[in-house]
Amino acid sequence: MDTPGMTWKNVGGSNPFLFRSDTLVPGREVTIDDAKTPAGTNGYKIVQAGAVIGEITASGLHRECTQGVLTKAAGAADVVYYVDNAKAFVVGDEFVAIDDDGATLASQTITAITCGTADGDAVTVDTTLGHACLIGAVCYIDDGSKTPIGVAINTVDVTKGDGALTLAKRADLNEVGMPYAVTGKNHTLPSAVKTALLALTDATLTIEAA
Repeated sequence: MDTPGMTWKNVGGSNPFLFRSDTLVPGREVTIDDAKTPAGTNGYKIVQAGAVIGEITASGLHRECTQGVLTKAAGAADVVYYVDNAKAFVVGDEFVAIDDDGATLASQTITAITCGTADGDAVTVDTTLGHACLIGAVCYIDDGSKTPIGVAINTVDVTKGDGALTLAKRADLNEVGMPYAVTGKNHTLPSAVKTALLALTDATLTIEAA
């Protein structure tokens, strides 16, 4: 553990997100947006090695990938949505979900986040999305960060400002050791995220299933 206050899954080894460390090849560097990185319970804003990274379209800065799935069905009038992984969300983000007809609902502003409830991470929005959503429905933050662009190979602390991290150009990843959903209910990568990572044009990644 190289940063005080970090919480790793108990999978053993110094690089739990790697299935094989000898095949790791560093790639390009990106900048993490401190304003889009939530603080942990210790007050530090940490993006861990092994985290899946997305790009914020408007700024060109980066944050942890925000795509996930609902862990509890939501009614048309609900303003609280339960997701597998809200640890990368921040209050003020625009939350989106896919309804039970497969349509993308209009985004609504997040007003509160509670991680680790019995039903998943609770995301409260200012206005209901207005349509029922099924358990397992895709959800994300509407800023471009739902699309994975790579996997971090170093840990960065952005408590005091934006910080740089390096993405893997090649890596054999251990899904159960990746910190993508440490505070979430599912603890595995959503299939759409995994598919996108494996299809990257600037990286060669393999992912061992949890």
